[in-house]
Amino acid sequence: MIQKGRIRYIITCDCDNGTWIQTKNTIENVLTHSFATASPALMELVSKSQVSVQFTQATRGFDKVSMNVFVWRYKGELPEGPAELGVPIPNTGWTL
Repeated sequence: MIQKGRIRYIITCDCDNGTWIQTKNTIENVLTHSFATASPALMELVSKSQVSVQFTQATRGFDKVSMNVFVWRYKGELPEGPAELGVPIPNTGWTL
């Protein structure tokens, strides 16, 4: 997917308390983060930041969540030319 989509950077996150916020893309988020953290030969950590979100209603069983947001850079070679795959932007319905 990285090669065909010509993806150089990816953004992942993990929650400090170990509980992932359940969305329709949770499995993809967990797999992408696991791949990035387990592949130091392919992925380089560029930046890590902590983000806290305070909810106005505790509808998910909690009212605040803290997470780490990671920016990763793919270190391998990418083919020349346009992407062969559309690159989906999670939770937006957009594809580049």
